[in-house]
Amino acid sequence: MVAAVSIQFGDVIAYLALGVSIVGLFIGEIRHRDNLRLVQRPFNMRAYELIYEFADFVGKYKTGYEPRVVISTRELVSNIKTFERALNLLGPVSIPGFVVLSKELQNKAWRLQRALDRWASEVAKEQALSLGVSIDSDNEAEASEICQWFHHQKPSIKELFKAHV
Repeated sequence: MVAAVSIQFGDVIAYLALGVSIVGLFIGEIRHRDNLRLVQRPFNMRAYELIYEFADFVGKYKTGYEPRVVISTRELVSNIKTFERALNLLGPVSIPGFVVLSKELQNKAWRLQRALDRWASEVAKEQALSLGVSIDSDNEAEASEICQWFHHQKPSIKELFKAHV
């Protein structure tokens, strides 16, 4: 025998109300995430501008250094410190991989600064000549390699920020 199932009108209303409340919770969560994204968007945009401009500046620095348009690495050091301060003022950025990328950019920029200083150092050139070792080309090659690395990072920076800006 088949058991008779009796659904009363009140039960139907209760199930509909439960379904509507569950859908409402999901819609509320979606709105909350969208609002957070709207609030964070200007910060993410500023973070993108900072990191992209820094990568562009450092990537082009050696180009101005070779013909002596830029005489020393003071401007590079100043830009690295300004970048660090701007990131600290910006606060935490909620983009996965941002902190790792920004630290990596800073470390490579400091490496470039050291390589350019060694390349330009007259003392190092004199010592290298007296020892018969050419460190000039090694430091120039390292500086060129770092600048190329910065140029190759630009597309990955755009890709990192694509979903967040």
